[in-house]
Amino acid sequence: MGKAIVLFKKVIEVNPYFAQAYYHLAMEYCDKAVDLGYNSDLDFLETLKPYHKYR
Repeated sequence: MGKAIVLFKKVIEVNPYFAQAYYHLAMEYCDKAVDLGYNSDLDFLETLKPYHKYR
C-alpha cells in the first residue's frame, strides 16, 4: 500500500491534472487509515464501498 501512495504522488507531480491519480490516492489513504485501526464513520465507508473496484 505504501508503494501505491508513493506512485500516485509521483503521477500527480508529473501531471497535476490527472484526476484519477487523486482518486486512487484518496482511496489508498482511506484504506490505510482503516487498516491502522482509526475509527471511521461507517456511513462514510458505506458511501465509498462502490468505488473500491479492487475489493
